Amino acid sequence: MQGSAWHARFDVTHNAYDLREAVRAIEQALATGSGPATDRLRLRWLANLAQAYRDLHDRAAGEVDHGRVAALAEQWRSGQTGEPAERIYAGFALGSLTHAMGDHDIAIELLDAAVALLPTTAPRANGWYDNEPRLRNHFGLTEEAVAAHLTGSDPRGAVEIAEAGRGVLLSSALDTKSDLTDLAAAQPGLARAFDRSRRQFDAVGAASRPGRAGHQRLLEQIRTTAGFERFLQPPRFTDLRSSVPAGAAVLVNSGKHRSDAIIITGDAEPIVVALPGLRNDGILFWVASLLGVVSDPPSLASTLRQRRVLSDLLAWLWTTTAERVFDALGPPGPEAHRVWWVPTGC
Repeated sequence: MQGSAWHARFDVTHNAYDLREAVRAIEQALATGSGPATDRLRLRWLANLAQAYRDLHDRAAGEVDHGRVAALAEQWRSGQTGEPAERIYAGFALGSLTHAMGDHDIAIELLDAAVALLPTTAPRANGWYDNEPRLRNHFGLTEEAVAAHLTGSDPRGAVEIAEAGRGVLLSSALDTKSDLTDLAAAQPGLARAFDRSRRQFDAVGAASRPGRAGHQRLLEQIRTTAGFERFLQPPRFTDLRSSVPAGAAVLVNSGKHRSDAIIITGDAEPIVVALPGLRNDGILFWVASLLGVVSDPPSLASTLRQRRVLSDLLAWLWTTTAERVFDALGPPGPEAHRVWWVPTGC
């Protein structure tokens, strides 16, 4: 596609002309494309345009029109075609763009909707090795959704969407109980119908308008069943808070533009702690460093390197994260604080 070529050229030249040509070409494709073949490409075009707009906004914020971006978000909402993975990808791109532009309500809506679609791309029956590549395509989505909620002064919503994204990871990686296993135990017929619909919905070319509508009707039917009103929806903050009877759970989130810890206790509103030193580039550096020394052949030198890297890593985690959290928790009472660390990520 011509727009993608211009954008790739911009990545090399950093010339604003190339970026504006990318925007022009993708806009033209969206305006003129029609028919079943191009309809399947519209989500990809929306994602590509959002990414081009994002780069343009980073260079010259005034050149990106809020009204035009809101119209693109409406196209994503009203779209009835496309595979779930493509819908997530486009929703993520548009949500990140609106978050950067300060349109927090739209960003939260799009990012939450994209996170809610994650279970359709990672069926529990497939196993971790099948699901991990699918989830990796949406790396950073949950963190961006959490950051958007915090930017919009909604820490409760941040906790809920973080748990929704984390639940997808845990269900796939650890084979833990999911909404679908509960449904299978209580309503096996509905569970089989939903599993069949989800597999069809996730198949290439199967996310047609009738298929999407039928899938949605089945979801609504399940949510009218007693005990399944929240089926495949983020848990409520009050339910999550009740699972922390003593001490505190600390949710740690590192995003592209902000990083925070959220302290959750059983009897108070969440406390947000800014973590300006916890940046994605630092996390990637320490992950690479740790993996590097772990893979070293056994020797005295490698053992010494492992100890040094681990010591430096723990010092970095204390300075960037743990110290700030414990300062916010305040001095412990008669008993030391019991803290559960809850990383985000999907």
